Amino acid sequence: MDIIKKEYKNILLVLGYIFVAELVYVSLAVIFLHEWYFGLIAGIIVFLIGAVIGFFYVKSENEKHTKVEDSEKVIEEVKEETQEEAK
Repeated sequence: MDIIKKEYKNILLVLGYIFVAELVYVSLAVIFLHEWYFGLIAGIIVFLIGAVIGFFYVKSENEKHTKVEDSEKVIEEVKEETQEEAK
């Protein structure tokens, strides 16, 4: 649940891209192939591909943010230690 709180913007971005891709590809499949089940198949495939790509995107963004937070903590600890030594 922590990743959802930290990365909600990226998750919403991925869901938006999946929604737009669903509209485009399902519409194209139904228009050109003239059968509803081709649209269903295209929708499932687009959703799965979008979910996998989105998972790895959100995961990489979360790793970037945690590295930045960890480096900020280390910097703060070093500052505190130098201030204590100066006293």
